[in-house]
Amino acid sequence: MPTLVTGGTGFLGCYVLESLLKTREEVVCLSNTTLSRPLRVQGELEMIEADIGDMNKMVGVMEERSVDRIIHLAGLVSSLAQRSPHLATMVNCGGIANVLEAARLAGTKRVVFSSSVQVYGPLASSDKGIDEEFPCDPTTVYGATKLFGEKLGMSYDQMYGLQFVSVRMSACYGYCNIVSKKELSGNRVEQVQKIVEYPLAGRPVVIRGTGLDLMDYVYVEDAAETIAGAALRDGLTHHAYLVSSGELHTMGDFARVVRKEVPGASISFEGASDRALFPQLGPFDTSRARSELGHHPRPFEENVERYIAVARAAT
Repeated sequence: MPTLVTGGTGFLGCYVLESLLKTREEVVCLSNTTLSRPLRVQGELEMIEADIGDMNKMVGVMEERSVDRIIHLAGLVSSLAQRSPHLATMVNCGGIANVLEAARLAGTKRVVFSSSVQVYGPLASSDKGIDEEFPCDPTTVYGATKLFGEKLGMSYDQMYGLQFVSVRMSACYGYCNIVSKKELSGNRVEQVQKIVEYPLAGRPVVIRGTGLDLMDYVYVEDAAETIAGAALRDGLTHHAYLVSSGELHTMGDFARVVRKEVPGASISFEGASDRALFPQLGPFDTSRARSELGHHPRPFEENVERYIAVARAAT
């Protein structure tokens, strides 16, 4: 029985598809856009153009293909959600509501939901590490929509026996061809992507702030492998799992690795630290995801080097 991925053509989705295909899993990708990067296909991949707002179509797709598991990645990202809160509510909250109901009607066994550490709010920082039981108090539209999705999913689990798994990811970075983008939101992940990808294109990088703001980042390939594990592994005992590196790093740390790997890289930081824009989040305790989902983030410098290699191969 196949696994269906919504939003599989997006930044994270493409890597999740690759992780599933490497396990020889049969995969159905449902998306309203085309693939954003080439896939190293190692298994069956069926592409279906549809919108998560069309519940009848989703039910039909799931029933016709006997979909056993759903990985729900489709939705508005954080920066867009802040600019368009009503649209974010319609897409993010309405999307997970449709996915859960379609899964129930089609008899699907499990739904994996792509959540975020933003469900905790800006105070989620501790030297001891934040775990899944830390109080959720989101202050962003995006974080609120993710917490809604988690609560609704747990309700479906309790009422209908639909297995629901929420993966709370920290700032997820990786290759996205940011050089080609005309509009940038200026969020933390985009700043990291500029630090890595602009020098490879021979472009200077100027980042607002000191570059010393701390954050627990996760490399996209590590996150994707864990999300695939959340869909395929048996014996899960929790609804929520934190997926991060479990370490704090700065944008300056990314710049250091890039300068070492890319001769002549021009990267500078200007201005004072903006804690409102870049609050410290983490470090996060990933022990639950490590033991139950097989989450094994690679060392920071190795991941940045892998990112550079992917970006070089794509140009």
